[in-house]
Amino acid sequence: MDTEQLASDFKTFDQRLARIEQKLPTLATKDDLTGFATREDLRAEVAKLATKEDLTAFATKAELRETRDELKRHTQVLIESVQSDIRLLAENVGRSLDQSATTKNELLPRLDNHELRLLVLEAGRQTPRPT
Repeated sequence: MDTEQLASDFKTFDQRLARIEQKLPTLATKDDLTGFATREDLRAEVAKLATKEDLTAFATKAELRETRDELKRHTQVLIESVQSDIRLLAENVGRSLDQSATTKNELLPRLDNHELRLLVLEAGRQTPRPT
């Protein structure tokens, strides 16, 4: 290896070392990491997590599907019941409106007759009666 090559390699090494030295102050030291969890802390936390055996008390996918299907059927029955109630209500309202119209049509001629009779009575009072 000649001196020029050695000088070039040394310069490159020196530049790399300078870049590393600039980054060193930004890296965390052992003292900086004392506030963080240790391996033992992490192992203890992982040990607290649920295991597959712990989850056996929960529903399986099949049980969840069965419950979902049951809820769908129940909801459909409720919807049909509400629809039936709405139909009955609509029929009763329609019937009531028809009865009101019929009653109105029956009463209007009577009211007209009473109005006429009142006019006649009022007109008779306004004329003096011979004594």
